[in-house]
Amino acid sequence: MSIKSFPILPERMTASWLESALGVGIASVDVEPIGAGAGFAGSVYRARIEYKESDTGLPDALIWKTVSNDERTRHFLTTLGVYEREARFYGQLADGLRIAPRPYFSRFDAEEGTFCLIIEDVSYMKPGDQIAGCAFEEALSVVREAARLHSAFWSEKGDAPPDWVPTFDGGSGYFARMHSVAWRQLERTVEGIPEGLIEAARRIGPRVSDVKARISRAPLTLTHGDLRLDNIFFSRDPSADGIKLIDWQAIRMGRGAYDLAYFLSTSVPAEMRQSRQNELIGAYVETLRAHGVEGYTEVECREDFGWALLDIVTFVGIIGSTLDFQSARGLELSGTIISRLWQTIEDNSALDLLD
Repeated sequence: MSIKSFPILPERMTASWLESALGVGIASVDVEPIGAGAGFAGSVYRARIEYKESDTGLPDALIWKTVSNDERTRHFLTTLGVYEREARFYGQLADGLRIAPRPYFSRFDAEEGTFCLIIEDVSYMKPGDQIAGCAFEEALSVVREAARLHSAFWSEKGDAPPDWVPTFDGGSGYFARMHSVAWRQLERTVEGIPEGLIEAARRIGPRVSDVKARISRAPLTLTHGDLRLDNIFFSRDPSADGIKLIDWQAIRMGRGAYDLAYFLSTSVPAEMRQSRQNELIGAYVETLRAHGVEGYTEVECREDFGWALLDIVTFVGIIGSTLDFQSARGLELSGTIISRLWQTIEDNSALDLLD
């Protein structure tokens, strides 16, 4: 197998192919699936490697990521361009970002709609658990690191990412068409959705394009788009700062407060968010300012936060009705997200923005 025809099935991940990809001698490679119940968008494996030489400087384990084994999911995500974006992110942007795992190989095949990533294994860090939530100190660390990321690409001070990174209003017509269909399906298949959230989705339906246009106004920055605890790894050393953030498939150019709203509304337990939300928003704006972003106020951030919550309703509906959440953990996770999201919308009176 040549380096151009990369593997997408475990039996095709061979020592000879990996040798050509990494440029070092590989004696053997064994792969095992990881992320069961958490990695809905792709197939993720840990590759344990034995090298021919002892001084390669490369780790004994790396993460290999490729397309989903589920044909429906694979087609949907290929259509949305998420595989191509993640491959391009690791190939062009990740190497200079401390928040991202180190990339070793990244390719996308436009004809086949397939991709292949070989990246750093961050299992030496502590994984987040979206259902369990996190402590305030961990939430604060995530908020500050998100602000550091956003400050690096802030449109008024940083280097803009390549034009292949879409804005939130890119393809808004598709999302506007899919919103109501997705939410009707979600109502039929998911139990326990709060009536208030169902009504909110109905109100948002005719305004999907307006909401997306609002969070696509300058100043823009690079957003992760799926900033949640299942995608976050923390240092095991309490004195060390920094996180690693995986799954860069949903990156967009938009208002940075989208990542803030997505994290606080889907990963942080309601009681802690209610009591510390203002503090976390303040820390986000303060960190932006400390890294050179000027003129962005907490008032503006809170308004962006509300608009982002409205867009997240559309995102949750479409993803929830399309991807496979039928494992025991998947069902619990979807219920947790829906409950926390509605509570956050209520607490912030986000629907008032539509009046």
